[in-house]
Amino acid sequence: SGFSEDARNGVMLGVEQRNQAGGIEGRRIELIVQDHGDGLARVPAAFQALREARVVAVIGPYSSAVGLEVMPLANAARLLMLSPNVAANALAGQDDYMVRIGRTVQQAAQSYAQLLHERGHTRIALARDMGNAVFSTTWSEDFHAAFSALGGAVVAQADFGAEPAVSYEDAVRTMLA
Repeated sequence: SGFSEDARNGVMLGVEQRNQAGGIEGRRIELIVQDHGDGLARVPAAFQALREARVVAVIGPYSSAVGLEVMPLANAARLLMLSPNVAANALAGQDDYMVRIGRTVQQAAQSYAQLLHERGHTRIALARDMGNAVFSTTWSEDFHAAFSALGGAVVAQADFGAEPAVSYEDAVRTMLA
């Protein structure tokens, strides 16, 4: 949610600046913000509100979990979605209406494994944020495979964020042990 708010604020600033410069071909950009709230249950209603507002494109979503929920809706509505950071492997390489700007989870995990290996690291402990399990589970699996292929070892893995009360201390203790 914090990341989404920062992204929203950046988009608002960009729209404001573009409008001050004359908009697009003399037309002002209207930004309509729709928040699905906490969890995935409200994603369809939030998407429907955007459809009812007759938007021509959507900037978002900002998490892979929401991306998996909203992509079928965007495809059915033929509504372009531009996601700056949705990275789940399941959302890549499809003929759909979601344009992803960043790398996939697999590509990112492989890059991190390569970088750490090049820096001389041979033993790694991972912490996974299970609040976005569709991302973190795949990322850790892809990292583990890439790092192991380079001769490294993932020696510990600690999960956090599945429960409302997050204990980073427990995750750190698990990794240090």
